[in-house]
Amino acid sequence: MMPVRSGFQSIITGMAQFSVTQFFNKKGQKALRKFFDVVGREIIMENFVTGDILVRWEDKDWIFRNKTDFIAFFIRCAGLEDTAVYFNSLSYPFFASQALSPNGFRDALFWHEPVDGEIPAICRSYCMIRERGQSAYLYRTRTLMTGL
Repeated sequence: MMPVRSGFQSIITGMAQFSVTQFFNKKGQKALRKFFDVVGREIIMENFVTGDILVRWEDKDWIFRNKTDFIAFFIRCAGLEDTAVYFNSLSYPFFASQALSPNGFRDALFWHEPVDGEIPAICRSYCMIRERGQSAYLYRTRTLMTGL
């Protein structure tokens, strides 16, 4: 595998810095991505072949079998499990909110796809299956949507 270093980048919060190195196989396909802290310690390794994510957190190694478990873990570590989750994707953010325990708060989906006069089936389904409460906010509509 060939490493390609992408330099320093800011994390989402903008408060910390990290370095990312990606590894590709001989066919040019992404195989691994490693994140290093400012002193060069490996803190996250994502294996694109197996889907596993290995994390070094508070001097302990954690193995996650998928991104959903990884995201839910960091929501818990950040102390945000007892808050509402607001998301605009029915992918990893949605799956991670489902992995969290019910807490009395209402998570919310912000639906950004165009809507023509009928509440999308996926939004109706989301509102029926949620254990952490449910709200769906639709925008980009041609008519006012109510009932969620």
